Amino acid sequence: MYCNVNTEKCSDRDHYMYKFLYGNSPPCCRSHLYTLLKNTGEILSGANIKYWIIAGSLLGAVRDNDIVKTDFDVDMGVFEEDFDGVLNLADKFIERGFGFERQIGISFLKIVVTRSEKNKNWLDIFPYRNYGNGMCFPVAGTHKKYEERLGFDEKDIINLDEARIRDCYFPIPKNAYIYMKNMYGPDWRTPLQFDTLNLEPPVYSDDTPHINGDSKDPEERRRWAKIFLKVRKHNFKKLH
Repeated sequence: MYCNVNTEKCSDRDHYMYKFLYGNSPPCCRSHLYTLLKNTGEILSGANIKYWIIAGSLLGAVRDNDIVKTDFDVDMGVFEEDFDGVLNLADKFIERGFGFERQIGISFLKIVVTRSEKNKNWLDIFPYRNYGNGMCFPVAGTHKKYEERLGFDEKDIINLDEARIRDCYFPIPKNAYIYMKNMYGPDWRTPLQFDTLNLEPPVYSDDTPHINGDSKDPEERRRWAKIFLKVRKHNFKKLH
């Protein structure tokens, strides 16, 4: 399982298989997420747009100084009044080879930056405003509880702190540990344990083919089938 900027991202099924076998997300996908985070930070900072990382990306920065090993996207927030300014930077992202689009859903508004037009590993940028009881991005309906957990005190956004992810520092809300406890509970410093085979992950290089269970290549399908059979065998043992 390997993806690069010129291939489609690892499929959801392959992503799940990798996490089940090795206990984390594919390193290629996490590498793309870091590239997205680093470049987006550079572009926004260069335009004097204030941003901060949120959700699982904030957890990774505070707890691991890295992308969370099981994460599949990265998230950041900007002030609502700067949202149009970010939209106006579309060409800056495209010049660096990224995909860029504004998305409106039933319960959210955001900008999505993808690793490329082909590879859809992605970063979300949400517009934050003060709703009276804290800073949050606008969501509705079933997301109400999630909205409350994602809220920040405005003073902790105005005066940001910073945390390291790999070899770069990124802006984070002050008192981040309070928000981590609100979102992930009192044991937020302890990574969740997933049901996994905990096999030793393979080492991939840039010329490793992208493994996909839907491939028409017979050899690639056989390689994926071996993974699938390991998972089936493990689940059968658990059920009996």
